[in-house]
Amino acid sequence: TTFLLLTAFANGCTAMTGVEAILDGTPAFKPPESKNAANTMTVMAVLLGVLFVGLTVVSVAFGLRPTEPGGPSIVAMAAEVTFGAGSPLVPVFAAATALILFLAANTSFNAFPRLAAILAEDGYMPRQFAFRGDRLAFSWGIALLAAVAFGLLWAFGGDTHALIPLYSVGVFLCFTLSQSGMVRHWLRVRESGWQWRLTVNAFGGVLTAIVLGIVVFEKFGDGAYLVVILVPLLVAMMLFIHRQYARSRQ
Repeated sequence: TTFLLLTAFANGCTAMTGVEAILDGTPAFKPPESKNAANTMTVMAVLLGVLFVGLTVVSVAFGLRPTEPGGPSIVAMAAEVTFGAGSPLVPVFAAATALILFLAANTSFNAFPRLAAILAEDGYMPRQFAFRGDRLAFSWGIALLAAVAFGLLWAFGGDTHALIPLYSVGVFLCFTLSQSGMVRHWLRVRESGWQWRLTVNAFGGVLTAIVLGIVVFEKFGDGAYLVVILVPLLVAMMLFIHRQYARSRQ
């Protein structure tokens, strides 16, 4: 029972992912950037809560249960019992779900190139990633992400059950590091209200670190070990690039 609850908790926490795209894209918002980004994140949280609670209520009311891998999802079963198995609204619902997922995939192509550009400006990625192409997009970051995404899809056969652990471990590592970075920021800046802000970020950092540990523990054999190996290698690569730029500058 304990392992079942931990697995369900780890899987459920992946629904929280997506807010990191807003964090990376904060500079792209209209002024005041931080306020508009925070408002967008609030709307996301409310929508997530409504969808999660609503789907839970429907699932309990109709007695829906997960199927074996490859079978219909809970969302698909909820659509069938709501509209009727032969209703034309079921394929419309499935198409709408696919479009939402397609839009969600596009989020990474907005967030990662901008993040790579920030790292390039700070000297932790090759300078080329900070260059904008003819369409004023960070073309190098888009091309790299497309190549990596294609490689992952090919290596895992497009199996989302195998790919989600990679995503969730990376995201919650990002959450934990960003919260820890904010704790360090408040300790250095100590501007008005820094104590309660530090407390909030420290509490959030502890929670995301706990989730990270659970996800790694539960999903280690399902592919999470790749992130555990690759993230330190990526950090080492960035430190090497930064050191090379520093030597060239000297």
